[in-house]
Amino acid sequence: MSALSATAGFDEGARAFGTKDYATALRSFRAEADRGHAGAQYYLGRMYLLGEGVSADYKRAAAYFTAAATKGNADAQFYLGTLHYLGEGVSKDYTKALLWYRRAAAQGDRAAQYSLGVMHAAGEGVPKSTVRARMWFNLAAQSGLRAAVKFKDVLARSMTPGEIAEADRLARDRKRTPNKP
Repeated sequence: MSALSATAGFDEGARAFGTKDYATALRSFRAEADRGHAGAQYYLGRMYLLGEGVSADYKRAAAYFTAAATKGNADAQFYLGTLHYLGEGVSKDYTKALLWYRRAAAQGDRAAQYSLGVMHAAGEGVPKSTVRARMWFNLAAQSGLRAAVKFKDVLARSMTPGEIAEADRLARDRKRTPNKP
């Protein structure tokens, strides 16, 4: 099969998904996922995660997200991190959650950046650090995530001016070299 026809199959699935024609989306995405298409694998993971046109099945969602995440799909990396963070369909594992969140965040995924901020603020899987938490919230806020704006400001109330300056510097440095996991 040519790359052009593979793209056409994925595009058909995406159009069907957008109009909530889940039966067509499922058929198209399955065919493309079987061929290794990361986007189709991500969408199937999402469908199984949220029960869109199929019965919700976190294990199947995790399997599809894993396939897409290992190919570099940032959305799948974020969702796989979340499944590990919550222990849904996979073992609860903060180390794996951090791994996938970091990979997605390195690609600019604001939800992953926010999640890393939460983990650093709470000390989940990493040493508790308001500086690191604010750094991640800063990056997510710069991408337009309103909740991140709120939480970076909440954190600032318990930080020294030096800690705030350090967090802001780290965010600027990370913004200059975004592909650093």
